[in-house]
Amino acid sequence: MKRSYFSLIFTALSSLFVFTYILLHPSIASALVCDYGHIRNAGSSGCGATVGHTCGAMYGSCQWVCDARCSSYSEGSYDTYSEGYYEGYYEGYYEPAYAPNADLVPQNFKLADSTGDFRRNFAVNESIYPSVRIKNQGPGGAGPNPYTTGDGYTYTTFFKNEANNITVCDRGSDPSNLYIRTANLAVGASRTFDSWPTSTNNLSSFPGLKKWSIPTSNVTYTARVYVDYDCRAYETSNTNNQATYRYTVGPPADLIVQSIALTNSAEIIKTNFATGENIYPSVSLYNQGGTKAISDNKRTYSAFFKNKSTGSSVNEVGDITMNNGEFGAGYQDDYYCSGLGNKCDVYSAPYFTMPQGGPYTARVRVNYNNAAEESNYSNNQTQTYTYYVGAQITGVLYLDIDQSGTFTTGDTRYSGATMALSGGPTARGNITTNSNGEYGFYGLANGTYTVTLTLPAHYKGLAPSGVSCNATTCTRSI
Repeated sequence: MKRSYFSLIFTALSSLFVFTYILLHPSIASALVCDYGHIRNAGSSGCGATVGHTCGAMYGSCQWVCDARCSSYSEGSYDTYSEGYYEGYYEGYYEPAYAPNADLVPQNFKLADSTGDFRRNFAVNESIYPSVRIKNQGPGGAGPNPYTTGDGYTYTTFFKNEANNITVCDRGSDPSNLYIRTANLAVGASRTFDSWPTSTNNLSSFPGLKKWSIPTSNVTYTARVYVDYDCRAYETSNTNNQATYRYTVGPPADLIVQSIALTNSAEIIKTNFATGENIYPSVSLYNQGGTKAISDNKRTYSAFFKNKSTGSSVNEVGDITMNNGEFGAGYQDDYYCSGLGNKCDVYSAPYFTMPQGGPYTARVRVNYNNAAEESNYSNNQTQTYTYYVGAQITGVLYLDIDQSGTFTTGDTRYSGATMALSGGPTARGNITTNSNGEYGFYGLANGTYTVTLTLPAHYKGLAPSGVSCNATTCTRSI
């Protein structure tokens, strides 16, 4: 782009002025064309700026002056030309800035309470204070344009609820929107602007309101910040000047795990699995709070741990990560990871295997990284699921009424009897038979085991094949 130079020659003529400028480069002049309101009248009163007018051109008695935000050029074949007479005042031409312009971007846009605690949920009518870090990522420096701003500042505006992009140079129609005055920023420089009462970050840069509040409960809002919203700084782009922050007003969310289960590929809930068998988690989640559980990316993740007897840490990634979306108040959903109507929506394989036998404890932490704001995080992983992988020994204890040696009609199952397992590579403690007289030892490594029944008082054992009994016990090796 050619660089334009000019000289000014003024000749007094009554109340009129003659304005002539001479382009000093040898051949072609650059005519600057304005857009987005960066053109203003420097001539007679009643001349309104019009997008597309050429810088320096005369339209009737109107003289147009452009600032350095004007960025599109058309070439002319003239070297000099002289403009006619006009009434009014002269505000001065200046050389268009062909040096690299600034590029202001918002960073870390958040909302806080009166203590400076960043939050996504606020009470009805609670004071909400914005915070933003503004950076100039270059390639040039940024400063206010003294030819288009009367006060010498570049302004940034906060919109308390604006989901859609703001039109370039929109000043905002809501008088309760907040604005800050930004100072010059060199290339690579950044500044943080906070507004809560105890902040030391540029409080004076908020010349007007420093907070807002919302009177309506159980609503999700989108706050938006527009850096240099009135286009006063010289920038290379306005496409990266906005950022959003979603928040809710009303009683906060509270996500809980209602239940956990493990299934096989046919979605049958089981507690015993073979070594190497595919195991699919399922979980039931519920928001028992008063507002929607929201996050930056509109996702609420759950971490599934295939063997976690103790609680997980906040940011501990599970063996399977479930994408649960966002939960409105009172919303409940079940997530099954099996191949039958998979609702798990995971970022890895929806199943796992256990190569070794044994008992295990599965656990799920909903909202595992606390991305969604909640009233209570301590109840996010209260449910666990015990399961077994490997060999198993099961049986039934019954009263053989007819002493036939087999279970027949009229025989009674016996509950509460003590069973023990010994031998083999997997140790087990004592168990008791359930209400159906059933017992089981699960998750056993391969080996030879001995099952021992402690006879209840006043009973004796009838030993079927392979079972040995004495006055107090019956045993069988397997």
